[in-house]
Amino acid sequence: MKVVLEEPSRSIDYRASLEKAFSLSSILNHYGRPTNILLEVIPRAEIDSSISYVLAVIYQPDGFGVKYEGIVDSEEPLLICPATLENYHLEMITFYLQDSMAMETLQDELYYRGAKSIEDATSMGLDGFFQAFSSGDEDNCITTLIELWK
Repeated sequence: MKVVLEEPSRSIDYRASLEKAFSLSSILNHYGRPTNILLEVIPRAEIDSSISYVLAVIYQPDGFGVKYEGIVDSEEPLLICPATLENYHLEMITFYLQDSMAMETLQDELYYRGAKSIEDATSMGLDGFFQAFSSGDEDNCITTLIELWK
């Protein structure tokens, strides 16, 4: 099963509830260290379009994952700040509730599209990412270089 929450930051009446249940820090704190974190940056399609990202947090043995999609906050280096729903750059959260085999397929699809593990895309490893983003500090961002995504 796949559940999609589009434009979560625009649901002002529900923002506190959504933040508590679906923010990146809430997912990490509730479910613990994921088995894999993948990042994909999609360069501009046109000169005046935005650079977007996909951040997938995978819990393969448990058979679920959460994918955050949005617009890159700034460039040179690329700065991705998915920590809070008040960030209007977060456009979609997708929940994958299936089984471990489906999570392996999801990872394969993301790798095929050009996603990289958090270790390959940034200077932080899985443990560093978990520590930084489970803290609830809304100022935490992912930094990656545009050269990796061309």
